[in-house]
Amino acid sequence: MKVVRFLVVFFLCSKMSGAQAVEAPNSASPQTCAHVQAADFTSFWSTVYGLQYLYKARAFNELDLSLSCLVSSAQSFSTGQNGSSAAYWFYRIQMPSPGVDPNESELVQAWRRSAPASIFSEFAALRLGYANAWRIRGGAFYRDVPTEQARQFAEKMSETAALLELATPTLKNTTLWHNLKLAVVQDDDSADRQRASAAFEVAVTKWPRHFDFYEVAVSRLVPRWGGSWRDVDVFVRKWSTRLETSEGKSMYARLYASVLTTGGPNPSETGIDMERMDASLHDLLRRYPASRFIAFAASFACFKGDKVAFRTAIERLDPTQDGPAYWIKGTAPTSCAQKLS
Repeated sequence: MKVVRFLVVFFLCSKMSGAQAVEAPNSASPQTCAHVQAADFTSFWSTVYGLQYLYKARAFNELDLSLSCLVSSAQSFSTGQNGSSAAYWFYRIQMPSPGVDPNESELVQAWRRSAPASIFSEFAALRLGYANAWRIRGGAFYRDVPTEQARQFAEKMSETAALLELATPTLKNTTLWHNLKLAVVQDDDSADRQRASAAFEVAVTKWPRHFDFYEVAVSRLVPRWGGSWRDVDVFVRKWSTRLETSEGKSMYARLYASVLTTGGPNPSETGIDMERMDASLHDLLRRYPASRFIAFAASFACFKGDKVAFRTAIERLDPTQDGPAYWIKGTAPTSCAQKLS
């Protein structure tokens, strides 16, 4: 399926070889992105993969056009995420932390040479600096990082933080920049929690429904990174309540799903209120019937041993979509079906 998507993207790229220079985000009214080849609002991951294809094919002009439209669009995916979220995930998947390819810099430099005025190539260099810091550190638990690696990591993270502040004003007025800044200040050992909290408040005040902000913030509160499950629960409850006007009960399940499906713990280890989770998950699926949330609902039902809820969710799940990645560790469609048969 991905191959077909990429072939379609390639065909459209060839049709747009004469496209004009990228338009800065927020400089025009919200767009639908119907004319942009890499933007597919029926599928979050198809959009991310399409952006990756353009990047790897060095179709930088088309990539800039796609990214510009995504960060300017008023459309959203079935997950509730906006186009800017897909743009950020393109960078996050292409330049993971840790795990970035040591040779990634050559492609980033090629993009910078091709489009030196592009805020998106500028951001690529910043994201690469962040990813390289994590390449030094590695993915060990907070307490297990060797002293010298921790020192080099902190040094590289402080350098990235300084470069972020020197970014062009247009870039600094995007969720991309704020998303990376939030990650940096939370990971930078030289930054205190007050600074991280301030960066988060600035971001969510300006873009209260940009869900990635909340997810990256809560991800740093887990025990693996020096936090606790009590810290996680306090954060989830606070922001679930704060966003009730726009999101109803859904934020509680959204945030716990993001924690539990990223190599997280058994739900019984956390402070989850099962009754509140059931109500929140129901509201989340009503508002955002995306495959990933349906998969999480099936996974959570499997954990609880709820045959009815599992069967209801699994019957709604489209296995061709992006749901399977949203299963709680230790659960999977086949094993859960056998367990609850």
